[in-house]
Amino acid sequence: MSTKKKTRRRRLYIVLQNDNVNDFDYVIKTLMTNCSHNYYQAHQCALIVHNTGECNIYSGLGLEVLMVFEQLTKSGLTVKLTQIKP
Repeated sequence: MSTKKKTRRRRLYIVLQNDNVNDFDYVIKTLMTNCSHNYYQAHQCALIVHNTGECNIYSGLGLEVLMVFEQLTKSGLTVKLTQIKP
């Protein structure tokens, strides 16, 4: 009988936060480029962030999420990484 423990991978979430630096068009373009959102998804995320302060924009398992997080950070967006669904 095997005594291996299963390592459970946790889902990671990228949360976009409101800032007074980036305009709507730039946020929409960045989400379309880095998160593979279509125009309408990116526009809705931008509106949600503007009205509520933050929005879950991307989730997944493993390195893919970390790579997207890094690209968004380099693009100048204010994002945070969490394991708990906001």
